[in-house]
Amino acid sequence: MRKKSYSHFGVPSKYLKHSWSGTEAYDKFQEKSFFLKDHPEVRHLWQDWRRERIALFKTGYDFGQVLNRKTKEQYTFNTSTAHLPWQEHKYYPEVENLDVTDCLIASAERLASKGRTIDFFWSGGIDSTAALIALNEVCPKQLHVIIGHSTEYPEYYDKVVKHLDHTINEDSHVFREASPDKHVYSACGEADIIFGAIGFGKSRFYYQQFNKELSTEEKVWLIWERIREYRWAALSFRFLLEWEGDKMDMDNYMPMYCQPTIEKWVVNEHLKGPGEGLIWPYIPDNIDPPDEIYLKCKMPLRDHIYKFTKDKEFAYKKGKQNGLIRGQILSNRIKGKNFSREGEHIENYQYRVWGILDDGTILTKDNIHKYNWRDFFHHYKEEWY
Repeated sequence: MRKKSYSHFGVPSKYLKHSWSGTEAYDKFQEKSFFLKDHPEVRHLWQDWRRERIALFKTGYDFGQVLNRKTKEQYTFNTSTAHLPWQEHKYYPEVENLDVTDCLIASAERLASKGRTIDFFWSGGIDSTAALIALNEVCPKQLHVIIGHSTEYPEYYDKVVKHLDHTINEDSHVFREASPDKHVYSACGEADIIFGAIGFGKSRFYYQQFNKELSTEEKVWLIWERIREYRWAALSFRFLLEWEGDKMDMDNYMPMYCQPTIEKWVVNEHLKGPGEGLIWPYIPDNIDPPDEIYLKCKMPLRDHIYKFTKDKEFAYKKGKQNGLIRGQILSNRIKGKNFSREGEHIENYQYRVWGILDDGTILTKDNIHKYNWRDFFHHYKEEWY
C-alpha cells in the first residue's frame, strides 16, 4: 500500500526504506520529519497511521496489526473483527466455579462441534500441550496435529501424539501445513498474553509514559485489557502466512485460548485487580524469560497438565522456549533478520500471504494488483489531495 500510494503521488522511492514499524518505531514517531513534511499528500493519506501506532505502543508492541474488537474503530485500513466477537469486560457468574481445565474442555468441545478435522499446531510447550490434552480428551479422531522438526515434549509425543493423525514438517515451513479452507485450524499464540505478558519490543518500556499517575503494577493490569481489545483478533493468523490456498473459511478460525468460556474466565480473573487472580504474575519479557520468572507463571495450565499426565517434571519445571523457530523460517523484525531453525540468516525472506479479506480471500504478491489500492484505506478520498 505504501508503494502504491507513494508512486501515485510522486514521492521518491527512497522513502520506502524508512521503517514505519519495528524496534525503532516509537522513537521515529517522536521525529517531526517522520510524516515527510515535503510531501503533505502522503502525510495526510497516512493520517490514521500515527493514531494506530500509538494505540499499538500502549499495548507494549512495536509492530503488528491493531484490530479493535470492542469499538470496531478503524485506523489506516478497513478492518473486520467478525471472526472473533467481543466479550465485555464484566463479571461472568456462569464461569465463576470453573477452572482452566473446564475452560479448555469447553473450547475443545466448541471446535469439535464443527464436525471437521482440527488442524492443531503443537510445539510441546506449556500452552499447546495444555490445549492438546483437552482436545485429545474430547475429539482425538478429529485431530490433525502439526509439529515442527522437533518438539519440546518428546515423552508426550511418544505416549500420545504419535498415535494421532499428525504431520511433522522437516523443512521449516510449518505455516503452510494447515488447510483452513476445509478444516478448523487452531493455535495457541494468545496464551502468553492471557497470562500476563505484554509485547516484547522496545515499546514495552514506553508504556511507563502512559497514565503516569499509576503504579507499574496498575499499568500492566491496564495493558492486559488493551491487548485483549486490540491484539487478540489478529495473532493466530500468522500460522497461515505460508498457506498455499486462495480462500479460507473464516468460520474455521478458532484459537483454543480465545473461545468464549475461557475468555470470560480470564476476564473474571483480571477483574480481581492488579497482581491478583490466576492470570498473573506478569512476564516482563516473553522471549525466553528466565526460569525464576516463568516457572511461577501459568500455574493453572501447569496444574491442568499434571492432572492428566502426572508428569511433575514437565508440568512444573518446563521453561520458556520459542517453539516456532523449530518449525518455521521466521521473518524476525525484532532483530531485523530472518532465521531458519539452525539460526542462519536468510536474505529477503518473504511470506506468501500478505493479507486476508473478510470473506477469507488470501492476498498475495500475485493477486494484489487485481485490487484498487485506494479501497483498502479507511479514509481515502482522491479530492483530499
